[in-house]
Formats: sequence, structure tokens, C-alpha cells
Amino acid sequence: MMRKKILSFIFIVLFAATAAGCMSDSVNDPSTGEIITYQNKYQYIDGTYVAYGTYYNDNGYVPALLLTVQNGIVVCADFDLFDAQGNRYSQNASADTSEDRSLFRTEVKSLNSALLQSQNYTQLDTGSATGELYQKLASVLFPLLISGDTTPAAVDMALTYHASAAANAYGYYPMLSVTYSDAIITKIEFVQLDAQNNNIVNLKEYTDTYRAKNGITYQDALAMLETIPDDSATLTKTQVTGIDKDLLSTYNKLASAVSAKHQIFQSDPTSLFSSK
Repeated sequence: MMRKKILSFIFIVLFAATAAGCMSDSVNDPSTGEIITYQNKYQYIDGTYVAYGTYYNDNGYVPALLLTVQNGIVVCADFDLFDAQGNRYSQNASADTSEDRSLFRTEVKSLNSALLQSQNYTQLDTGSATGELYQKLASVLFPLLISGDTTPAAVDMALTYHASAAANAYGYYPMLSVTYSDAIITKIEFVQLDAQNNNIVNLKEYTDTYRAKNGITYQDALAMLETIPDDSATLTKTQVTGIDKDLLSTYNKLASAVSAKHQIFQSDPTSLFSSK
């Protein structure tokens, strides 16, 4: 009898939150009332908790997760990606992203359901990029639910940014990838690939010409370009002996494009969820 009362109470709380719009479409089968089928291991402290990515990602979005605890139970889970204007990715009206958005919403619904039913994050499906982001934020929040610290938590997401340029005379496209840990650059990769992903480093005609013209191998030039600068706030490099001006200019243009993407999130993270 006591267990039925507990389940009934939890269902009422969750149903009320759903009716308020907080968990719309996030519970698989609320009609049975079997939302939580076990006693909570922890007594979470009531409050609203938010975790968010420190920087916008390669596509200009920052992930954020809000959890609400009432009567010691997580009754609301709200996850989305937000752009610099606070717009939700899940509500992006672009036709180009309609299929991706539909999949995203389905994944988030499933993740929300799993979290609310298990009252933890360890059983989440992390087989996708969305699942990995969700779990990383959730793993930061759950210790806070126990401590009662409702200070919004900034989370380093270890982001990689990409930039590309028009094809060179050989038909290869220069591409730059830069990985950051918050503000620190951890990896730089510069490649030139054709439409079939063949790397120009394997094109003997190009590498022979490069060495004859510049006095070093193309591989050595790449090693210079991919060296992480002492000042990680900038990616651009000054003229280096052995790197031809065209290659250096291309690199610096791509570096500038990457730097423009790597922007810190500076808004109030809680305000992201004030508008549905």
C-alpha cells in the first residue's frame, strides 16, 4: 500500500510538470503511473539545476541541460542546443536541418525519459553525439543535486572546429581542424583532400614540386603549421622559412575562421529555458 502511495504521488508530481510544459513528450508511458519503480538511493535537494557548455560549438550552438527537483525527486529534464541569440536547435525552422532536428528531438525525448525513470544518468544511451553531450552535462549535475548547489555549472566539452577553402590548382581542398579544451588548443590538423578524400601528401607531383621550390618537404611544412602556438589565443602564424606564402596565407585564413567560431558562452544560462 505504501509503495502504491509513493508511486501515485510521484506520478501526480510528474504529471503536473508535464501539464505545465516542462516535460512535454518526454515520458514514454505516463498513463500507467509506473514512472519510478524503486526507492531513490539519494534524497536530492529541491531546486533548479543547470549545466551548459563553456563555448559555442562548430555549428554555433552551446548544449545546456536543466533539471528540476521537487520533494527530493527529479521531475523535469530539459535539454537543448542554443545559439548566440538563445534560439533552440530543436525549434530551428531551417528546411536544411529538418531531418536532423527530428532525430534530435526523438533522442532527447528518450534521454529525458530514461533519466526521469531511473533518477540517474548512468543508464543513458550514449551511442550518439547528442547522448554523449547529454550524459556529460548530467554527470556534472547529479552531484550538485545531492549537495544542493544550484550555481549554473560551466562544462568543458573539448570541442573541435573545422574550416575549409576552395580547391588549389591540383584540385585539393585545404581544411583545418582545431581541438580545444576550453581556451587551450590541444591539436591542430591541416590537410588538403580531394573529393574522394585522397590526401595531397601522397601526390608525388605536388610534394616533389614543393620541395624543389621551398627547400623542405611538404611533411615538414605541415609539422610547422600544426605546431600549437605558445599563445593559444591566436592560431595565425607569421612567415616561416620553408612554408610558401600561398600555403601560409591559406592556413591563416582558415585559422581566422576557426578563431571566429570559438566563442565563449556569456549569457545567463538559466535564462535559456525561460522561453520554450
